[in-house]
Amino acid sequence: MRYTGLGDAGAAEKAFDALRPFVAQILDLQAECEAMGPDDHALAIALDGLQTAAYHFTRRRFFYLDMERPARHAGNGRLCDRTERIKAMEALAPYRNAIRALQGKCPPQRRDWLALDIARQALDTTAFHFTREEHFWAGALPGQTPRPPRY
Repeated sequence: MRYTGLGDAGAAEKAFDALRPFVAQILDLQAECEAMGPDDHALAIALDGLQTAAYHFTRRRFFYLDMERPARHAGNGRLCDRTERIKAMEALAPYRNAIRALQGKCPPQRRDWLALDIARQALDTTAFHFTREEHFWAGALPGQTPRPPRY
């Protein structure tokens, strides 16, 4: 049996295009943060990790550049509240599951799997920033929220 992973560049582009709703979700969160503040940078980590993974497969720099939005940072409104921060990260669980599903198409611990792991670890880093929980999604099954509500 021959390994195909995500397939050719066209198939990989379709796979990363399918992640656009999650990019929009992260950009919307970022728009709620103070420009150049720690929360803004933490969300940028998640976006940069995905951009890196997309580049590995498609060789397109800045795959999601067309989605960038003008700064409209409000000053962290709801993300100042711990409960809201946790809810915002829980809402990203489907994105993390989508990354894990793409990883499932690749041989474990090989370069394609590891490229996708950059996006997963970047999201985990972002979740840690907002929740201060090292293993925020530990024990979560695909399609489930991480654990019982923490608020």
